[in-house]
Formats: sequence, structure tokens, C-alpha cells
Amino acid sequence: MDQKPGFDIIGDVHGHAALLEKLLRKLGYVKYGKTWGHPDGRIAVFTGDLINRGPEQVETVKLVRRMVRHETAYCVAGNHEYAALCRFCGIGHRSEEHTSELQSRQVI
Repeated sequence: MDQKPGFDIIGDVHGHAALLEKLLRKLGYVKYGKTWGHPDGRIAVFTGDLINRGPEQVETVKLVRRMVRHETAYCVAGNHEYAALCRFCGIGHRSEEHTSELQSRQVI
């Protein structure tokens, strides 16, 4: 049976770029220069919460952003990205807990 390209659904990375790279390798993705792609044409789909807890939040966002730009991934924002954008734009957010948590971790 022939394998057809498909999707790999990845959620809740929470700023752990090194672990994300390990997962991508395990799923068969290869690093091409500064970005990642799958030799069979599979697409990674990131379902939000790229940021929040981990020590490599900026690196995580850059990694996913490069993949999206090279059309090897799609990404939708999660509640943590939403909270960060609200804070950045000076818009009130429904959860002050999320905002203060992001501030304490110097994400926003």
C-alpha cells in the first residue's frame, strides 16, 4: 500500500524548541538549511500554544514561522498567543491570569 503525503498534528509546544526538533525528527522531518520539511511532502499542522512555559519561546516561534513560510507547515493561534497579542495591543483579555503568567515569564 502506497503512503500518500498527509498531515502531522502538533499542539501545545509551549516554548520547547529542542523537544519540537526531536519530535520532527521522529516524524521523519529533515532540516533543510534553517527550516524543516518532510521528504514525502507531509505537512505539520501546529494547533496553537507555541508559547508560554518553556525556555525557548522565541526559537519555537521562529522554527514554526520558517516552516509556514516554506509551506511545510500550517499554524493556528492558541489561547496563549491570543493573550500575548491582546497584551501587546493593549486590549483587555478575558483572563488576567494568562496575562500575568505571560508577563512573569517575560513573553510579553
